[in-house]
Amino acid sequence: MDYEEARKFNGSEMRAFIASEPSFFDCPENREALIDYLLRQDCVIADAATYQAAFLRLREYGLLEERPEPEPIQEPPKPQPVAEPTPEVFKGVDPATGLEREFSRREVQRMDSLTYRKAFGLYGENGPTETLRASLLGNRLP
Repeated sequence: MDYEEARKFNGSEMRAFIASEPSFFDCPENREALIDYLLRQDCVIADAATYQAAFLRLREYGLLEERPEPEPIQEPPKPQPVAEPTPEVFKGVDPATGLEREFSRREVQRMDSLTYRKAFGLYGENGPTETLRASLLGNRLP
């Protein structure tokens, strides 16, 4: 067998060994370690069984790279239930019926000033003070 035939034979036998040995971690360092070991043993032509024997010897002495542990698959975070916002309500008196009721923000925003004052009791003692009225109107108190 000439050099080129031996090289092809060794390559095909190495591939056959790798395919038959699931515990062998196929990386350049491990391939080189196998070949170096066989060359130190004066083995120039090797079949799959020879590669298997070299693998077992090198693994026994801990001279081969171990297969890295696969990274754990992280499950995507479960979506947290979104609490629905509680609608903002305002307690007041219905100006039409005189009965207590709750008003939504939209209803309050659509009220005119007179209806707003009646609905929320902003008259009499609860009405705005002179100081507040003056500041709202931009006037100064005497």
